[in-house]
Amino acid sequence: MKKPWLFLACVSCSELALFTQNMSDFKIKLANKLLTITGYSGSAQDVPIPDMINGMPVSAIEKEAFYQIPLTRVTIPNSVTFIGKRAFYGTRLTSITIPYGVISIGEGAFAWTPLTSVTIPYGVRSIGEGAFAWTLLTRVTIPNSVKYLRERAFAETLLTSVTIPSYVKYIGTGVFAGCSHLTAITVDVQNASFSSVDGVLFSKDMETLIMYPGGKSPHYTIPNSVTSIGRKAFYGTSLTSVTIPDSVTFIGDFAFASTSLTSVTIPSGVTSIGNFAFAKIQLTSVMIPDSVTSIGKRAFDDDVKIIRADLD
Repeated sequence: MKKPWLFLACVSCSELALFTQNMSDFKIKLANKLLTITGYSGSAQDVPIPDMINGMPVSAIEKEAFYQIPLTRVTIPNSVTFIGKRAFYGTRLTSITIPYGVISIGEGAFAWTPLTSVTIPYGVRSIGEGAFAWTLLTRVTIPNSVKYLRERAFAETLLTSVTIPSYVKYIGTGVFAGCSHLTAITVDVQNASFSSVDGVLFSKDMETLIMYPGGKSPHYTIPNSVTSIGRKAFYGTSLTSVTIPDSVTFIGDFAFASTSLTSVTIPSGVTSIGNFAFAKIQLTSVMIPDSVTSIGKRAFDDDVKIIRADLD
């Protein structure tokens, strides 16, 4: 016969320990009348997190609460509104349902897990830096409530396509970096900050190319509307050839780094090339037009021959 939950209060009123019939152990913090899961010392691989403790709702899962614990399944109650940094980092979760109460998912919350599927509910506003990075995700639906997609939020996953909903107003650098299977990024036409053409992510006015999907064609002609190529726009993709229009004046940090480019023509309109913009590619020489007045740190590898010339 299963025994009921037993609650033990620690000497400190702010720390509680919760034991179940199999001696699974939750560490709990009480502050400002809010209960937070701060750790777990049990051996169970299937862990249901309680929604109430001593009549008070569990409102958050603190940073690293389940860090590298070999969980294979966890149930998060609807009472939880916040999932902290690296809360489930390095666990063995293959799927997760995030409840409707959650409004924020912290940095690296589910990173480095074998996660293949995730349900992100309406109500989540922010997806933290690297929150789902280095997982086995093949598909994700980002709800319309999300406003912030932080840096590398879905980096190094197996996503093949993704849709940016209408309320997203911030997309961090490299949010889909290293997604070698990603062939299309689609933006809701109602979005006021971003747009997409043929699966490529741009600013709404089409003047900044933000990200080229890692699994898209290795040959690309940048539209004439583009004046700026964003930081890590093509980073780590399989790009082998690119046509940069004369409209481009700025090439950002790491923009073409770690691609498969062997040659590149920098047009006469370019005035600034960012740090590591063409690092770690197979260039042997490059011609830089006189219009370029700023070349960032290690924009080209040390063995690349740089030729200065006026292309006008």
